[in-house]
Amino acid sequence: MSRDINLNLIDPDQRNARKHFDEAAIMELAQSIKASGLAQPIMVRPVGDRFTIVHGERRYRAITSLGWATIPADVRDIDEETASWLAL
Repeated sequence: MSRDINLNLIDPDQRNARKHFDEAAIMELAQSIKASGLAQPIMVRPVGDRFTIVHGERRYRAITSLGWATIPADVRDIDEETASWLAL
């Protein structure tokens, strides 16, 4: 079950294997989301009072570029190791 989370409370995972994000592809994704909505929520895990992205950073970046205040997210209470496996 997903819920809307304020974008200001979400941090990218610094251990994400993907280090380069094609800005043109992000903008294309943003336009698709703007036209059709977000088809799948991102996944985050709680870390203190904030959340870290498990998967869906491209969608997170696209939503951020659209100026949305919140994003639908599945919140999973998982450890770093499990998050790393799910991120793959």
